[in-house]
Order: sequence, then C-alpha cells, then structure tokens
Amino acid sequence: YLARVTCHRLTDGGTPVPSEELLVREAALELRLNGERVVVLRCMRDHVHDLAVGYLLGEGLLSAAQIADVRSSDDDPAVVDVLTGGDTGPGLPVDRSLSLASGGSRTGAVERAFAGAVDRGETRVSFDPRELVQLGRAFDTHRGLYGRTKFVHSAALGRGGEVELFREDVGRHNAVDKVVGRAARDGIDTASSALVCSGRFAVEMVAKAGLAGFGAYVSPAAASADAVELATKLGMVLVGRVNDAQPILYTS
Repeated sequence: YLARVTCHRLTDGGTPVPSEELLVREAALELRLNGERVVVLRCMRDHVHDLAVGYLLGEGLLSAAQIADVRSSDDDPAVVDVLTGGDTGPGLPVDRSLSLASGGSRTGAVERAFAGAVDRGETRVSFDPRELVQLGRAFDTHRGLYGRTKFVHSAALGRGGEVELFREDVGRHNAVDKVVGRAARDGIDTASSALVCSGRFAVEMVAKAGLAGFGAYVSPAAASADAVELATKLGMVLVGRVNDAQPILYTS
C-alpha cells in the first residue's frame, strides 16, 4: 500500500530539486456480505478483514454475534466476504456501482444515532479525564506512517490511558472501521473503552463512535456544536485538543 515516487522539492529560492517521496496507494476493496456485493472502498489494503467487519457493523447490516467468518477471495485479493450464521440486519438498497473514496455511511449513521438507535446498555462506565488526555497524547507516539507520509488518518482503542489497538488508513472512517472491526472480532468491550481519532469531532464521527458503543471519544482536534449535542445525548465523554496545555472536556 506504499509507493516510492520521484517528485521535486522546492528550495527556499523556488528551485525544484528531484526527490524520492513515499506515497500511500488508495486501492479499491470490494466488500461483500454473504457473497453479495455491498460497496467498493478506496483504502490502504491492510487489515482488510477488520475494515470489512467494521464497515458492515457501522451500516447496521449485521451484529458482532452474527459474524461466522471473514474471507478474502482466492481469485481476487481485492474482495473480502463477511459470512454470517443467520439473518443479517434490515439491509439497504445495494447500488452495485457505488464506490466510496474513504469510507462514510450510506445508511444515515447520524440520523440513526440522533433517533436513539444506539444501545448503551444498562451500565454507565466512569472515565477519568486525566487518563483520557494521557491516552490522546500516547496516541501521537504511534502515528509513524503519518509522520512519514503526512497523508493518513489514525484511530485507536484505549483503556486506562494506554493504547491497546491502533490502525491507519487513507480516511478517518476507514481507520475507525478497522478499530471497530478488530474490537468486535476480539470481543472487546467498547463501552469501557475510548476511541481516539486523528480527525476533528464532526457529528458523523461521534455518531460512528456511538453506534460502535464507545463510552468515550478523544481527539487532538476540536468539536462542532452538533457533535457535542449528540455526544451529550449518547452519554459519551468527549475530550478534545488533548495536546493543548488545557485540553477541552466537552461532555462528562
């Protein structure tokens, strides 16, 4: 998923100097559910089974308990098929020509979250804001590919101020889907975990975190007013601008 390409660096005087740069490839990946094509994503083609599961969970097309197997096609490694042990979710009209550049929802994640489609369960987990800030700052030490390319987004799952699971991709939706998919496959309790993401707190990302069941969401960036409104509705702790001298606790 990486390529070395000859480009030019501009000197202070504006002179172009040949330079070999490390660039990320945006590869096509076809996701299937029980053999039926759902979508084609543009992504970094690593951890693709996690990405497939996370995307389908986020779209409400299946639950973690329904996952029986995840397979890459023997004929085409750019195809991943998620197999279930029974009926899947309510489904959606499948546009077989649809391609998403870097993830995103087709089924109205924001609307579903505001409408109360998020099951938070009976238990509310308490989070220490200091540990969430510690987690956000630890997250930055894992972002090696971003440092080398200045291109990818990153996402992580953490508890107790420590990063436990880390993923990167060309878009933040894909990066989060990889984390969600791996957590579901490993049976990790997201309600007692925090999601960390390199992007800003847009309302669609808070909805995505809420639908995945996360109890807290952390970012080095800021939040929109709508994102804070939704996080409050979901009972989600939101901590932003964690690398500032005074991080912001948007909700508690």
